[in-house]
Amino acid sequence: MYQEYEILTLGTELKKLLEQKSEPLMKKYDLRKIELDILAYLSSEACGDTAKEIMEKKHISKAHVSKSIDNLKQRGLITLNEDSKDHRYLHITLSAKANVVVAEFMAIHEECRRIVFSMLTKEEMEQISNICKKMQENIRCEMTSTQKK
Repeated sequence: MYQEYEILTLGTELKKLLEQKSEPLMKKYDLRKIELDILAYLSSEACGDTAKEIMEKKHISKAHVSKSIDNLKQRGLITLNEDSKDHRYLHITLSAKANVVVAEFMAIHEECRRIVFSMLTKEEMEQISNICKKMQENIRCEMTSTQKK
């Protein structure tokens, strides 16, 4: 039983490693972790670009997203553009300055990935990937069935 617990806490340990490695970057740009996460999220082409989409995809409260967007805008890292069809929606765009921050943050992600997977073989990586997919599907199925009740 303890072994399963250790497996389940790996995510927490990885998060701590990433936060530790990101600390100098956060200090350099005077950003909070959530703000770095939002910048990284916005840099992904497959993600949405509104505060509501950030809240839903990243599971962050409306208050945290709103404050973070205000801070990022004040620092010149994002711009807000009104939707052409519905003025209630603001699309968030990264500035050139933000692209530099995101590139540094992604380098830290890559460093953490290398650390975590350094002693694993290609076959072990494939096994982990398959196991994680199954675990994620189990969680999604449970969440879906719980929501229906």
